[in-house]
Amino acid sequence: MLRNPDGSVYRYVKIASDITDRKHLDDQVWRLANYDAVTNLPNRRLFLDRLQHEIKKCHRSGESLALFFIDLDRFKGSQR
Repeated sequence: MLRNPDGSVYRYVKIASDITDRKHLDDQVWRLANYDAVTNLPNRRLFLDRLQHEIKKCHRSGESLALFFIDLDRFKGSQR
Protein backbone atom coordinates (compact mmCIF):
# COMPACT_ATOMS: atom_id res chain seq x y z
CA MET A 1 0.00 0.00 0.00
CA LEU A 2 1.14 3.49 -0.76
CA ARG A 3 -0.09 6.14 1.62
CA ASN A 4 -0.56 9.88 1.56
CA PRO A 5 1.30 11.98 4.13
CA ASP A 6 -1.85 11.97 6.26
CA GLY A 7 -1.80 8.11 6.36
CA SER A 8 -4.68 7.50 4.01
CA VAL A 9 -4.23 4.91 1.29
CA TYR A 10 -4.00 6.30 -2.21
CA ARG A 11 -2.70 3.26 -4.14
CA TYR A 12 -2.48 -0.51 -3.77
CA VAL A 13 0.48 -2.34 -5.27
CA LYS A 14 0.37 -6.00 -6.19
CA ILE A 15 3.22 -8.10 -7.46
CA ALA A 16 2.36 -11.48 -8.94
CA SER A 17 3.89 -14.04 -11.22
CA ASP A 18 2.57 -17.06 -13.08
CA ILE A 19 3.95 -20.25 -11.56
CA THR A 20 2.10 -22.63 -13.88
CA ASP A 21 5.27 -23.75 -15.68
CA ARG A 22 7.04 -24.30 -12.37
CA LYS A 23 4.16 -26.44 -11.08
CA HIS A 24 4.19 -28.57 -14.24
CA LEU A 25 7.95 -29.04 -13.91
CA ASP A 26 7.62 -30.02 -10.24
CA ASP A 27 4.92 -32.55 -11.15
CA GLN A 28 7.08 -33.99 -13.92
CA VAL A 29 10.11 -34.35 -11.63
CA TRP A 30 7.96 -36.06 -8.96
CA ARG A 31 6.55 -38.47 -11.54
CA LEU A 32 10.00 -39.32 -12.91
CA ALA A 33 11.23 -39.99 -9.37
CA ASN A 34 8.30 -42.23 -8.41
CA TYR A 35 7.19 -44.07 -11.57
CA ASP A 36 8.98 -46.26 -14.09
CA ALA A 37 9.30 -44.43 -17.41
CA VAL A 38 8.72 -47.58 -19.50
CA THR A 39 5.90 -49.34 -17.66
CA ASN A 40 4.40 -46.28 -15.95
CA LEU A 41 4.12 -48.38 -12.78
CA PRO A 42 5.08 -47.13 -9.30
CA ASN A 43 8.75 -47.80 -8.59
CA ARG A 44 10.50 -49.04 -5.47
CA ARG A 45 10.93 -45.52 -4.08
CA LEU A 46 7.17 -44.87 -4.12
CA PHE A 47 6.44 -48.37 -2.80
CA LEU A 48 8.77 -47.87 0.18
CA ASP A 49 7.29 -44.44 0.89
CA ARG A 50 3.73 -45.81 0.90
CA LEU A 51 4.77 -48.85 2.95
CA GLN A 52 6.42 -46.64 5.57
CA HIS A 53 3.27 -44.51 5.70
CA GLU A 54 1.08 -47.58 6.25
CA ILE A 55 3.42 -48.92 8.96
CA LYS A 56 3.21 -45.63 10.85
CA LYS A 57 -0.56 -45.60 10.46
CA CYS A 58 -0.80 -49.14 11.90
CA HIS A 59 1.43 -48.19 14.84
CA ARG A 60 -0.85 -45.24 15.64
CA SER A 61 -4.08 -47.20 15.35
CA GLY A 62 -2.81 -50.46 16.88
CA GLU A 63 -3.84 -52.44 13.80
CA SER A 64 -1.82 -55.20 12.15
CA LEU A 65 -0.19 -55.04 8.74
CA ALA A 66 0.58 -57.92 6.40
CA LEU A 67 2.83 -57.74 3.36
CA PHE A 68 2.74 -60.46 0.74
CA PHE A 69 5.93 -60.66 -1.35
CA ILE A 70 6.19 -62.56 -4.62
CA ASP A 71 9.63 -62.86 -6.18
CA LEU A 72 9.35 -62.64 -9.96
CA ASP A 73 12.96 -63.52 -10.84
CA ARG A 74 12.97 -66.00 -13.72
CA PHE A 75 9.20 -65.52 -14.04
CA LYS A 76 9.09 -67.13 -17.48
CA GLY A 77 11.21 -70.03 -16.29
CA SER A 78 12.52 -72.65 -18.65
CA GLN A 79 10.84 -73.33 -21.97
CA ARG A 80 9.73 -76.98 -21.81
